[in-house]
Amino acid sequence: MHNFHHLNLKLTLLFLFPVLMLFSFNSYSQSPGFTIKKIWDKAPHNAFTDLIRFKGKFYCSFREANSHAIRTSADFGKIRVLISNDGEEWQSFALIEKKGYDLRDPSLSITPAGKLMLLMAGSLYDGVKISGVHCQVSFLDQKKNSFSGTEPVKYDKKVNSDLNWLWRITWFKGKAYGVVYQLEKGTGQSKIYLVKSKDGINYTLVTPLEVEGTPNETALNITPEGKLALLVRREGKNEDGLYGESNYPFKKWNWVHSGFKLGGPKFIFAPGGEMLIGTRTFSKTGDWLTGLLVSDSTGRFRQIFEFPSKGDCSYPGMLIYNDKLYFSYYSSHEGKPSIYLAQIPVSRLQTVMQAQNDRNIEIGKRWTIDRAQNWYKQHEWISGSDFIPSTAINQLEMWQSSTFDPITIDRELGWAESIGFNTMRVYLHSLAWKQDPTGFKQRVEHYLSIADRHHIKTIFVFFDDCWNKGGFAGIQPLPKPGIHNSGWVQDPGDPASKDSTNFPLLESYVKDVMKSFAKDKRVLLWDLYNEPGNSGKLTTTLPLLKKVFSWAREVNPEQPVSAGLWNWNFKEFNEFQALNSDIITYHDYQGPQVHQNIINLLKTHGRPLICTEYMARTLNSRFSNVLPMLKKENVGAINWGLVSGKTNTIYAWDKPYPDGGQPVEWFHDVFKKDGTPYQQNEVDLIKQVNAGRVHIPN
Repeated sequence: MHNFHHLNLKLTLLFLFPVLMLFSFNSYSQSPGFTIKKIWDKAPHNAFTDLIRFKGKFYCSFREANSHAIRTSADFGKIRVLISNDGEEWQSFALIEKKGYDLRDPSLSITPAGKLMLLMAGSLYDGVKISGVHCQVSFLDQKKNSFSGTEPVKYDKKVNSDLNWLWRITWFKGKAYGVVYQLEKGTGQSKIYLVKSKDGINYTLVTPLEVEGTPNETALNITPEGKLALLVRREGKNEDGLYGESNYPFKKWNWVHSGFKLGGPKFIFAPGGEMLIGTRTFSKTGDWLTGLLVSDSTGRFRQIFEFPSKGDCSYPGMLIYNDKLYFSYYSSHEGKPSIYLAQIPVSRLQTVMQAQNDRNIEIGKRWTIDRAQNWYKQHEWISGSDFIPSTAINQLEMWQSSTFDPITIDRELGWAESIGFNTMRVYLHSLAWKQDPTGFKQRVEHYLSIADRHHIKTIFVFFDDCWNKGGFAGIQPLPKPGIHNSGWVQDPGDPASKDSTNFPLLESYVKDVMKSFAKDKRVLLWDLYNEPGNSGKLTTTLPLLKKVFSWAREVNPEQPVSAGLWNWNFKEFNEFQALNSDIITYHDYQGPQVHQNIINLLKTHGRPLICTEYMARTLNSRFSNVLPMLKKENVGAINWGLVSGKTNTIYAWDKPYPDGGQPVEWFHDVFKKDGTPYQQNEVDLIKQVNAGRVHIPN
């Protein structure tokens, strides 16, 4: 319901992944139990760590070489393994090398047979260019107290090439799972494949992983729920890391953008279920650093620690033992790249996470991604329109006792049903409730009973910042000829929405209505605030937006709550709405190409999407080019306007027809007042897209 149509669209992740409070390790290094120390610096270049505890001892592996990059064969790397009884004092346990190979990126795991396994990349060079990558494995021989000679990793024909890099593995139900990134010679591009093995040596393809960009280093782990989880580093144009989850047999993947550029990622799960991620991070100026990220049940990623680090650095190993996080990494902030070990009490880590939560803009108990997705799967594809009967100029005329028109509502919802629409988005108004709370709710019940007879569910909207500043009870004005929404009124209006003394009454309104229908299956979703900040209000209505979310969370309805994103320049609103909505709803009146970009961006949340306003013909947002796209993307589709009436929404926002004549092309709406379609081909398309669930009324 924008009252303008030129949006300065910026497709960034800024509003999806805000930068929150970041703790420097130094600020906690004096706390009891916090330690950080250099544990190895013998070689000119010490890097790429991993960490594990096996048979009562700690093992730390890393690469030793003359430099990070290869200049001559003298720079080929070897794998050093350190051992410690207590995590404090470390000594060399093994040095593994393979003639003619540059060994790097060692990772440690424990096989189902109880063996300590070391996986490492082995690169062949033609001068300074990689000519082949042949990963190697070695196993700890406990009797000899040494690692075996290296064995080459082998792949089946579906994966095999000369440039396969199996970066890390994890074991699940007797099998090793890993992600191979396959380099394409001369292009700098790569593809990734999920593979599995019974012995850690011979691997077969599980599935190619369809990931955009140039994916490479991929960390794996098993979630507390038993899913396989991946964290993928990407390069090129799409360089923020991807997080994916899949249920066994791990062939169908759900992906979420992390919002962070990653380097050498590793992750584990904390006792509380949070995912702890160690990775190379990047300062605003592009400097390399080492950070600790966390992701919780909401699916948001945020950085909570920055370790002492600089330059060539990161590639951590991580484990939790005796209520401590042990975190190995390398860094060159004190000169040459050296190996460091940090120890962080889990209790203090939880304190840091809680401190962030206390400052977090998220309110109440937002639905988890799994709950949101399960809810969406329980409903047939959502399609419909924003609805007000043609006899009402605004929300008050729809809901006030003297003008409530169930006959028109019944007739027009019948037209909606006839073309397969199953959802209406309907605006309430606090003034109509204030006049007569009991009667207002009875009329809402009456409306719902009519809609239900037509197999239509309803999205109710509480507050609205669009159009006329002040509403009033009683007889509503007549439409102004040729003026779009000439009588529509904001709720609670301006300046009422800015005045906190109004909030107690508004709280009573929201809670009374929501509690009355909190378990009503006819209500699909609660849309708490339409286009907050519109009409020049900007952030003055942010306090009310936050309040209505907190009131809704206190009621805790069975239906999801949301507030639709609508202006991509409104960073504060977008952050809050995106991170507090159970289901992501949004408005878009632009053409299909831009709209598709919006969908791609919003899908990074991993939550279901419903477009609660679209279809402005003269802006090239049409049923013909947008509705099929929304169905293909499984995005709910709610267009503005069902029947042409007193709202005058056949006219564009900014192009009035003062004489009230017919516009060259209708802006919104599907039907004329007599039920005749504005365009028969549009109605035919809508029926076709909705095919398979159209209920033909008797």
